[in-house]
Amino acid sequence: MKKTLTLLLSVLMLTQSIGFVSHGSEIPENVSEIEFDRQYWLESGEVAWHKFEAPAPLCYLTDMPVEEIDGFPCGWNVDSNLYYDKNGKCLGSISASNDPETGGWTSFTPGESYYLKVDASKGGVHYTLSAVKEKEPCVKAEQNSSVTNVELNLKKEGIERFIPGEYNTAWDVYTVKEHFSLQGEDVVTSSTFFLLPYRPVFENSRLTAAKGKVTYSVTERAYSHSGDTVKCYTKAPSVTADKNEYIFSANHYSFFLSAEGEAVREFDVSVPAGQKLVYSDKGYFYSAGAEDIFEDIPADSWYTDAVLFNSQNRYMKGTGEGKFSPDLVFTRAQMVQMLANIDGVDLDAYKDMQSFTDAKKGEWYTPAVEWANANNITKGIGGGKFDPNAQVSREQIAVFLCSYARMKGAELAEGSDLTQYTDSSSISSWAKDDFSRAVANGLIKGTTDTTLSPSMAATRSQIAVMTQRFDENILAKVRFSTHKGSYFLEGDSCGFATAYEIAELSGKEKPHVLYIGMASSDPAEGYGAVTAEFGSRLGCTTDYLSLEDLASSVAEEKIMNADIINVGGGDSRMLLSRLVKYGTDAIIRKAAANGTVMSGSSAGAICFGVWGTSGIGYERFQNLNATGCVDLIICPHGLEAPRVDRVKADLLENPDRIAVVVGTAALEIKDGMYRIYSESEFVELYGKEVVGMKYWVENGELKSEDLYNKDLEWKPLDELFVK
Repeated sequence: MKKTLTLLLSVLMLTQSIGFVSHGSEIPENVSEIEFDRQYWLESGEVAWHKFEAPAPLCYLTDMPVEEIDGFPCGWNVDSNLYYDKNGKCLGSISASNDPETGGWTSFTPGESYYLKVDASKGGVHYTLSAVKEKEPCVKAEQNSSVTNVELNLKKEGIERFIPGEYNTAWDVYTVKEHFSLQGEDVVTSSTFFLLPYRPVFENSRLTAAKGKVTYSVTERAYSHSGDTVKCYTKAPSVTADKNEYIFSANHYSFFLSAEGEAVREFDVSVPAGQKLVYSDKGYFYSAGAEDIFEDIPADSWYTDAVLFNSQNRYMKGTGEGKFSPDLVFTRAQMVQMLANIDGVDLDAYKDMQSFTDAKKGEWYTPAVEWANANNITKGIGGGKFDPNAQVSREQIAVFLCSYARMKGAELAEGSDLTQYTDSSSISSWAKDDFSRAVANGLIKGTTDTTLSPSMAATRSQIAVMTQRFDENILAKVRFSTHKGSYFLEGDSCGFATAYEIAELSGKEKPHVLYIGMASSDPAEGYGAVTAEFGSRLGCTTDYLSLEDLASSVAEEKIMNADIINVGGGDSRMLLSRLVKYGTDAIIRKAAANGTVMSGSSAGAICFGVWGTSGIGYERFQNLNATGCVDLIICPHGLEAPRVDRVKADLLENPDRIAVVVGTAALEIKDGMYRIYSESEFVELYGKEVVGMKYWVENGELKSEDLYNKDLEWKPLDELFVK
């Protein structure tokens, strides 16, 4: 039966790959680009248009992930999809197969632009556009080419991207062009990425020869392609230099070159935003230090690390022409702009405001001044003035930092006794409390053992150091992270009155609960149970998100006003795709940062991890990118052995991750502590390994740890992240 199904699918896929001519283009204007390998979702009745540049000769569009059926890798077709060339000619439907023997590949010209139309008129649709990833070819060539010139250019900066399996959501994209001479046939070419403290993403590799044809062998099946431009390959990290540091090689294998003369190998490299990539004259790429970014920053000064920290986080930029100007004094305008950069606020909302006579509309600093004024970070110097170009003094810096910390809800330690300093009496009365707190919290130190110099101006290097201390000592405690926030993530029903336990996490007698049922075709499904458990039994107020809310500002208002967010189970792909589609995932992360309790079961538990292991049909499992509120792979339903096996396999491929599998239990997190919450009878019935298990990889070997303790004792959350 399976074999017959596979053959029928193959015929259908082949039929869909045959192009036809449209009677005129229907492509709308301003079509957005589709991201490859991202899960998309359309509501019933919707139509979506995307444009894309083909990264490989062969691509496919699937509703369900590609898997082997009777030895053949096959996907699941998306109903009603068409693709067009850049001239509006309809070329047919993109197939869902990525197996050459079925004849189901859809051919594209790499680098050419195409348009995709997906129609959900028959019901809600999942879809993912992917490029064929051939197996790593056998390397037969032994001769290395000679690279004569390398170009490294920043292509895109700070773009938001959804890359499966990656923690980062903001990326900088570099294009690398390597020029080399062809030295005959059977040439291997490679590029070395040395000691990168992060995982780069290599894409869109191609090789262009000046003359003649370039042919290559790409798989064990010896599938080949000829042309001026061909796909190149990248290799996973091979050598571990130190913890969190790897040597990466982007190896472009087995080019059987029948041409001579000059050639160019070109590829894109995505790195976490702010991590500047540099090419060394020794022939390798590496992550830039402050001395590589700014010509006036030495490699070993007392402020070098702080300058790099600020540059990578885009808190402080250079002064132009490759300089940071460490000895230049900071102004009040620069101070509020830096705080706005730290906050990540969109200043467009403040560009038309003017509260001070000397900070007029149109000045580069005015929106930041207005934002700071609106949030009680500053009230100016009096007399309706802000004095933007004046040098910012050390006591003013203390007030700025402490005011911003209070605005973010951070706790500041009580102030220090400053009488040991001979000039403490010269601190202005309006700055005394904040100056003492800044010293107590390690933000500002004395200029000598006996002086504070409160009225002294601060240089850019000093500000960089203060900012790094401020971030690490104060802001890290209130920034979104696993270590701040409360979570109740169930695998299956725990058996206890879990609504009561979740309500306890909020610290409120009758918290307001928002239900998100986006894992179901009907978002109101499951809301009745929420009103019964939280409303009728506990006296909480309740609400839920509708599809109409997602597409409007109502979603943010409801999420940010909730004390508890409860996410229902169901279709994880539908849930996460909907959240990403409308930007609701970012709002949820913001709410988590503000201390909202996050709870969910099954798909709802998956929702809050970096990855979540989801069931896709019978015994088919896929790790999905989730909201990233908790820095773990979350795997519910620990009784399902194939699901857990998928987690283990993914960990072996991604050894930097840690997974928590919960069965008849929940992972509960609060105030930097955690526990596995379950009843002892479930443990006796099913065994501890399906209640709560931690999995990780160490030196290439899969490790595990039983997390359950019958007394429900809380343990330090840091222990969960120790391998």
